[in-house]
Amino acid sequence: MSYVLLVVLGALMFFTPYFRGLFFDTDFYWVSLVVMVCFLAWALYAYIKKETITGIYCSIFFIPIMYVLAFFTAESPASNFDNLFRWLAYACFFVMLVEMRKDVKAGKWTPYIFQATGLALALFSFLGYLGWIHYKDIVLSDRLSGPFQYPNTFAAVMGAYWLYSLMMAIRHSAPLRERVFYSASLVLFGTNFLLAFSRGALIVLPVAWLIGLILLRSKSQWMLILYTLMSGLLSLLTMVLADGSAWIALLILILCSAVPAAVTYWLSKRGTEESFKVKLLEQHGRWATPVAILVIGALLVLDLMNQGLVYGVLPDALQKQISSINLETGSVLGRLGFYDDALRISQHYPLLGAGGEGWRILYVQYQTEPYMSNEIHNGYLEVLLNIGIIGSAVFLIVFALLIAAMFKGRARQDTAAGQTAITGMISAAVMLFVHAFFDFNFSFGSYWFIILWILAMAVPVEGKLFNLKLKLGNDALAKYAALASKVAIVLLVLAGIFFNTRAYAAASKAKINNRMTVNEVVDRLESAFGMNPYNVNYGLNLASLYAQWYANTQDESMKQKAIDIVNKVIKLEPNNSRVLYSAGEIYLRFMEWDQAFAYMDLAISKEPFEVSFYAATIPLKQQLGARYADDADKSRGYLESAIADYEKYESWYSTFKDQYLPDKRIIELDRQAHLAAARAYAQLGQTDRALAVLEPYSPVLDEGILDAESNQVLVDSFEIMSLGEVISQYSDRTIIVSVRGTAVRRLSAETINTLKTMGSSIDQLAENGSYIAVISRGKLLQEEINNNGDVTLTTQNANSRTNELFGTHEVSIYSAGKDYGDKSSILIDGVEYSDNHRGMNIAVFDQEMALIGTIYFDTHQSEVRVMKQ
Repeated sequence: MSYVLLVVLGALMFFTPYFRGLFFDTDFYWVSLVVMVCFLAWALYAYIKKETITGIYCSIFFIPIMYVLAFFTAESPASNFDNLFRWLAYACFFVMLVEMRKDVKAGKWTPYIFQATGLALALFSFLGYLGWIHYKDIVLSDRLSGPFQYPNTFAAVMGAYWLYSLMMAIRHSAPLRERVFYSASLVLFGTNFLLAFSRGALIVLPVAWLIGLILLRSKSQWMLILYTLMSGLLSLLTMVLADGSAWIALLILILCSAVPAAVTYWLSKRGTEESFKVKLLEQHGRWATPVAILVIGALLVLDLMNQGLVYGVLPDALQKQISSINLETGSVLGRLGFYDDALRISQHYPLLGAGGEGWRILYVQYQTEPYMSNEIHNGYLEVLLNIGIIGSAVFLIVFALLIAAMFKGRARQDTAAGQTAITGMISAAVMLFVHAFFDFNFSFGSYWFIILWILAMAVPVEGKLFNLKLKLGNDALAKYAALASKVAIVLLVLAGIFFNTRAYAAASKAKINNRMTVNEVVDRLESAFGMNPYNVNYGLNLASLYAQWYANTQDESMKQKAIDIVNKVIKLEPNNSRVLYSAGEIYLRFMEWDQAFAYMDLAISKEPFEVSFYAATIPLKQQLGARYADDADKSRGYLESAIADYEKYESWYSTFKDQYLPDKRIIELDRQAHLAAARAYAQLGQTDRALAVLEPYSPVLDEGILDAESNQVLVDSFEIMSLGEVISQYSDRTIIVSVRGTAVRRLSAETINTLKTMGSSIDQLAENGSYIAVISRGKLLQEEINNNGDVTLTTQNANSRTNELFGTHEVSIYSAGKDYGDKSSILIDGVEYSDNHRGMNIAVFDQEMALIGTIYFDTHQSEVRVMKQ
């Protein structure tokens, strides 16, 4: 059974990092199933064989129990289930590894699997950096991120492997082939670590390295310093040359990796290692060396801070990272803001926490600045929010116990090589645990597998302190307590398998594509939501389909199904602003405006910095205010609500619009929402305020709207139009455009893109050029551009599609830029439809070429026009 565990757990350890580091729950479902099923099989085998279990290590199962308790306060039951599955898998993984090590023959392979995993990760990532392996986001902004797709977490992992390999390479009494093997790994790990350019990892690595140095004997300390300097310099050289030719970079990596291996071999043959055995060092070196290193380190820090000699010889990219390490950098200040918000949230969920992913749902209600971050960037605060003070205390006690067990395992080693090996494991564990204070590393399943593998390799598996042997008959209470604990663990794992299986099956069912029919999609989503009724995304997607079905068929049963699901998902996650907003969108399809806005307004109250909410509600409320103009109270209610949303947005936008924030949200409201707010003000008679809103767009005002001398508005209300809205509103009709004079100076990128999607080449029109366009049913039929003269389009030179549209009508369209006649004309059967103003003159017709209306926009000044009603 030990070898079965070795193969299964080793395969998971080796291969799963390439599933995006097991960051996403959908990638983790099958992994947790494999681990839990394997655990039950092993537990049954151990029961049949009456094997003794090292009970103290089963204390790790207290952590998933905390997630069970968190269901009482969880903001997202589905996310809490996902975190429960993870911790059940972690606990099973660790316990099986420890028990497997009791078989000495199987256990001796664990360091090799661990190192092979690291080497494969590092080589895969380095080749990805060279461009030979294509993996999404393996390099982000010139920073190596590996399969984790996140440079900081990748740097922490590479740093841990670098520290571990350093310690394994200096074990002078270990077999030479092992030492050469670990020595040859150093430069690969060091290069990957440096290429990640992680400031946090650059800070944590020396701390973890110093702890390892202190734990070593004096002779090993000097060997560690020698190998660190050697591998560090060679890694720097490889990093610098990695940006050149890929083949040369690979050759440099191979040559530099061979140097530590050659030095190890040379030292072993000459016996030079014994030369470090100086009497003075033996007496005082163990503490003198760390003190000297601290002094040198302090001097090095001063040199780097003041950009001195050492700083000057570093690569430019590394200089940039080092110079940005201070408490005033944007990322540091931003994360301090995250931490402050997280602590404020925890005060409202003190004991049991807010459940898995509680931060993602709640931070938007507590944030005081408009940042966007679904991660806290601190693993321990994440634990605090997930499972509260009680769960955090359990978490810390469990891992403090396991770290103490590592030191106990080190003390029990009867060889210097064994002690040095566990010292390397301690340093690697310190690297991983401490770096988690600065980032969301704990969210990666592979990160935890690496940590647990390190712990399992180091802790003792035999001995009275750590092997609780229950003697049947001597202590009935202890006997029943042990039996109850085992039964509880097995039942917990069985429950985990049951729910995990359903979650995994639901995730598979929820995968849809464009080739599926509507009925197939509905069937799959119904099945997915039925198997995992806690997943609000499945429910909302299904409710949206039912709502669309109702809109098309007016089938009341579909509407009721949608409403039932909406009520259910809101009950599941009542504080999730996205759920509330989606519920509002579904009610919009039923045209139940008040209920829709009730949910949307609630969403805004819970996430006031989300601009997309305002961008939807303000125009919609304004349009409804115009629609119900005959009902004064109802109309005023909608218009005032639109203005309230706009003023709420303005209240914080003015504070943050020019302020730099890391992870800053998009906070600019689109033009359509601003125009809608201006219309709402105008419709309520607040014309001064309406023009103030429009001021950034330099609107063209019709004569008689504003007294220029007194700056007084002369009308009680007015109409606001924009070119982009006209084109979008009448895209299903026929639009004829004729330019006079200059028309492109204030033509917005949005309008240009809209026209280009119809087939236009409007971006090629010069400032004083001539332009004609004929658009019908959203497609450009014909376009004439002349930047060096005028243009004319008649039935004689029109293409076949345009003539088919014109039919028997006599058409003559003319455009002349400023220097080529400065005129616009749209003649249909001798009737002039062009307003002949500067800019774009537009006439809109139905498909029978009957006039709907004409308008012009002086796009030399603005796309927005204010007109008398």
